[in-house]
Amino acid sequence: MTEVSDLFPQDAGWIGPAHPFDLHEVYLDFRSPVILVSTTPRQRAELHITADSRYRLWVNGRFVARGPARSWPWSQQVDAIDLSHHLVPGENCIAVQVYQPGYSHFSYVHRAAAGVLAALYVDGQPVAHTSNAWKVRVNAVHAPDSLRVSIYGSGVGVMNLAQEDGWQMAPYDDSGWAQARIVAPAGGAPWSHLQRRSLPYPSERVVPLTPFEVRESVSSLFGTTDAHDLVRRIWPRRSRITLQQDSAGWIAVRLAKAEAVGWLCDLGRDYTCQGIVEVRGAGGEETLLVSYADKLHDGELVLSDPATYCRVQLTDCLQLRAGDQRAETLQCAAAGTFSSCCWAPRDPTPQCASLQMSLSIRCQRHSR
Repeated sequence: MTEVSDLFPQDAGWIGPAHPFDLHEVYLDFRSPVILVSTTPRQRAELHITADSRYRLWVNGRFVARGPARSWPWSQQVDAIDLSHHLVPGENCIAVQVYQPGYSHFSYVHRAAAGVLAALYVDGQPVAHTSNAWKVRVNAVHAPDSLRVSIYGSGVGVMNLAQEDGWQMAPYDDSGWAQARIVAPAGGAPWSHLQRRSLPYPSERVVPLTPFEVRESVSSLFGTTDAHDLVRRIWPRRSRITLQQDSAGWIAVRLAKAEAVGWLCDLGRDYTCQGIVEVRGAGGEETLLVSYADKLHDGELVLSDPATYCRVQLTDCLQLRAGDQRAETLQCAAAGTFSSCCWAPRDPTPQCASLQMSLSIRCQRHSR
């Protein structure tokens, strides 16, 4: 068993939300105090980090990694991430988003607690660690009442992108955030033992996609607030239309009143992946659905029926904000096909009638 002192300094602690009962389908944003790095040449900067239950990590606004590896509470896995090429001379900021479902599922045992534990080492010396000097808030982008992706997993992504405010960037005013609460010392309950990650780190790459099929329909015909059910109702009844995509991969989208347009991409094989949709010129009234599936049958997309197949509903729902944006959720899915659907409200503004989109996926691959 790894000694706690091998991973974290003595005064490092698990930090959590200001309110101890912020535990159900919650996304917690954490920001470090300013971390000063000297201009002298350094050999290595390494971050030791773990979280309950999942985290995403940014350094100075740049996405770096996600984790930790799945584990039992009594053998919490700790990632060691090389930040040598992410830190800059002078002021730096570490930003972490932690997701806590608030219940156990097939890949996670709930501990009735949420938090993150981290320590930064530069040339082997600790220079920063999680403490109550960090700031925390509950992220307002994610809805707290999302449905579970299946009986096996946690919640689907339900997001309002109008609430995004660039909190991961180093120059950001977090004075209105709460002080992080110390949940437990490193090695304290319920995370009684800490272990270095034993699984290889997955590599991630972003792959641009070209849809092989485009369809459109009138979304007002389908009265439902369930995103996955909406895709299942709309897709088979859409009319096929011609793809309008330029050489740079941007797809022209024309949305009439209460109209939905969808794109289907064949990944060629199954991946653990995350859909990414970049949008230009949104009016702020459009809704974007991102759905995953694993097969086609007689040329038709096979979308899971939650009523007959383990309540599987692999569809995320994102409300776009006005202007340009990059839409992606926390969760990754195993899929062989990727579909995206965008629809306009019943009474859209003129700007809602025309926008551009670019589709891609972030694929994970594990070293052997």
